[in-house]
Parts: sequence; C-alpha cells; structure tokens
Amino acid sequence: MAPAGAAFFGGCMYTIDDVIQLRLEISDPADVISIEAIEDKTELPATPEPQTAYRVDGVYYTTDKTEEATEADYEPLELQLSDTMLYRLLEIGNAPCRALTMISRRLGGSLRVVRSQSGAESTEYARAYDLYMYYKALADDCKEQAKSDAGVNTGRYGLTKSVYIAGGDL
Repeated sequence: MAPAGAAFFGGCMYTIDDVIQLRLEISDPADVISIEAIEDKTELPATPEPQTAYRVDGVYYTTDKTEEATEADYEPLELQLSDTMLYRLLEIGNAPCRALTMISRRLGGSLRVVRSQSGAESTEYARAYDLYMYYKALADDCKEQAKSDAGVNTGRYGLTKSVYIAGGDL
C-alpha cells in the first residue's frame, strides 16, 4: 500500500514532499520560502510564519497576518503549475528547468492579455512583466547551468599547438 500523499506515474513514486520541494526550488508561488502540508483547513495556525504557505487538499493558503489569524484571513494562492504537472515533471526528469520554462511561457502569454485589458502603463502590467522577467531569468540560468554541467560553455581555456603543414603555420 502506498503512503499517504504518494502518487504513481510510470512506475515511479513521488510524494507530496517531493512536489513541495520542487515548488520551493522554482519559487512557485513567488515570495514563499516554506510550505507546510496540513490535513484540514481548521488546522490553519493562528500565528502563521511569515512567507509560509499552508497546503490543504491541494490548495495553498497564506495570510498577511502574523498574529490572531482566523480561517477567514487565509486566501488561496495563485500557482503557475499544478501539483499534478509537477508530479509529471518529476517523472520526466530535469523538473526544475522544465518547470521554469513552462512558467515563463505561461506568463509571457498572459502579458498580452493584461496589456490589452489594462494598458502597458498600468501597475498590473508592470507587475506581470516583472514576474515574467524573473521566471525567464531563472529559466535562462537553468539552461546555462545545464550547459556547464555537461561540460559545454564552461568558460575554460584550452591550449592548442600550431600545426605545421607543408613547411608553414596554418
């Protein structure tokens, strides 16, 4: 029998802890540095930790209050990728890079919608653009790191010797 919170994809097993760890690695949701899984919404803490999200039945909640928080003070967070998508990315491999690329594509597509609804000078557009540039930079960094890990584009110098052919340097 599988442990609680486990999901099977292609014979591999990942738990919700794996998804939470990946979610923290890719900063989805942004500004959250800790995620705690709890069983029921009534267990949401009255004194929540700052920058902490609480996962209840697949929904992530947070509040700005740090004292005397009630269940009504918690709001669901907007996520860029679902837990199911993160399970699938974990199965495929290279999940952080794939997730960051997917998020930057999604945000890039939403920029056009925000711009047409509120204008390019609006604060909503500026916020969406900043978020897009943040995730795009993370995705680009991930690609560069993968190149470096593969031994390509490492910035190393190699020494070569001139070859003499037919009595001259070429």
